[in-house]
Amino acid sequence: MIRDSQDMTGVPVYYSTTYRFDEDRNPLQDAVRDSLKEQNKSAAEIKTAVSETYTDAQLATKQEVHDHLQVVGELWALTRIQMVQRQIDGTVGT
Repeated sequence: MIRDSQDMTGVPVYYSTTYRFDEDRNPLQDAVRDSLKEQNKSAAEIKTAVSETYTDAQLATKQEVHDHLQVVGELWALTRIQMVQRQIDGTVGT
């Protein structure tokens, strides 16, 4: 996990907002779509199922983002506690 790793200590991390192409995604979604068409599912059911179909790479990416946001949330919570405590103590701005 991000919190436990010391491998990147002192190394800046740049998060990309660009789309990551996953070659396995389209064939997987096509297979799901074809299977549901054979079962005579509605277009809406097919669309929902296809949109909820993820490859292992997509799941790994989602987990990485979740872990990162968890750490950011924890840091914000700690920072906010310190800010509130300073307001209570009257030491804000000193």
